[in-house]
Amino acid sequence: MKLFDIIKNLKGESGEESFDLKRSLKKALTTNVTAKLLCIFAALCLWFYVMGTEGTTFERTFKGVEVSFSKNVNGLQILSSDRVTVDVVLSGKRSVLNRMDASDINASVDISNISKTGTDTFAIKVSTSNDTSVESFSPRSVELHLDEPFSRTVSVETDYRGGTSDSELLTIGKITPSKRNVVISGPKDSVSKVAYAKAMVELNFISHSVYIENVPLDLYDEDGNRIDNHFIEIANGEDTVDVDVDVHMRKELPVVPVFLHGIYSDENISMKLVPEKVIVKGEISAVKDLTQIETDLIDEKELDGKSNKFKIGLSKPANVLFVGADEECSVDAYIKDFEQKTLYIPIGPEIIKNTPEGKTAQIHEDGIVVTICGISPLVSKVAPADFSLEIHGEVLNNGINSDIPVYIDFINEDTADLYISEHSYTVDIELK
Repeated sequence: MKLFDIIKNLKGESGEESFDLKRSLKKALTTNVTAKLLCIFAALCLWFYVMGTEGTTFERTFKGVEVSFSKNVNGLQILSSDRVTVDVVLSGKRSVLNRMDASDINASVDISNISKTGTDTFAIKVSTSNDTSVESFSPRSVELHLDEPFSRTVSVETDYRGGTSDSELLTIGKITPSKRNVVISGPKDSVSKVAYAKAMVELNFISHSVYIENVPLDLYDEDGNRIDNHFIEIANGEDTVDVDVDVHMRKELPVVPVFLHGIYSDENISMKLVPEKVIVKGEISAVKDLTQIETDLIDEKELDGKSNKFKIGLSKPANVLFVGADEECSVDAYIKDFEQKTLYIPIGPEIIKNTPEGKTAQIHEDGIVVTICGISPLVSKVAPADFSLEIHGEVLNNGINSDIPVYIDFINEDTADLYISEHSYTVDIELK
């Protein structure tokens, strides 16, 4: 049926048209023009998109797809390249390709049935989902060296980066790992090249001793080059260590002489020490309050008015070490205005104390000779009356008692810068 006849049949019995085609078309074309144009534009875009994405095959290149290796049933291991990658070109629908990444591609090498050691070339196989196809990939093969597994023990060493917050006073001391050795295993040729394992500690300018847990271990050859081979493993997964880092404090301290008896004042002793100062180091708690290093005790009774040269040890505080110095110093000392004087001191039976009851003691000497040492102005004033003498009578036996000690002291307590020479003062006593 022609279009004209269809329109004619739309007229009613009255002869009037029930449908005005011309007016309807005009209305359709002139009403809501903007909306209609937008709809037409959207429909065209959708049609072009569908035709462009779903109806056409596209290609996309994926770079750096990592190649995996099968496990060798004969116990051999790969010791050549640690990481092999390929570049893969896939084809498929654009919407599918846009959703993919390298992890959706399987690149592998089959070494499962290789039974001999040595170097060989192996084909790389690449596969992906059914929605895409592998067009090409490069490289197509890889050269690998296989060898038997091997284990050995290597030492654990430590090193650090960073330092302390005070480079003048604080230094890094001993760094102690929680284990001294680890067992490594892997291909024999590779494992044989490992000289030691090292824990590198990041200190970040610390100001005190620290204990750091789980520091990673890296492997190094004998030339100090890091070995980056993931086919070498540290046994039992012990690829970390805990590390104890000692931070030491350093100080330069004066050396101060210390005397045994305290007889002389500082003004009366000429003293030269070499070295005058020493550098010490130790735990912060042990060093921070130190102001000096003392000598071992010096017996000033061995000094006189002449130069006395000798060596004396240095008293080392607990948990402190001397840096670059012997633990002793040289001393050149003498007593200013030194004088030595001998006195004859009369004695009688009255100096014998605690004589046994009913006994009589008789001293066979009239006196003893005593040597006095000290500063000249004081020594010159000393007289026999300035001393007290005593003999312990309870040690006496009947008859002659030879070499009985006589105990001597100054009567006046104000006798600084003076002392009695430590000779043996004895007498013979007869007890009846």
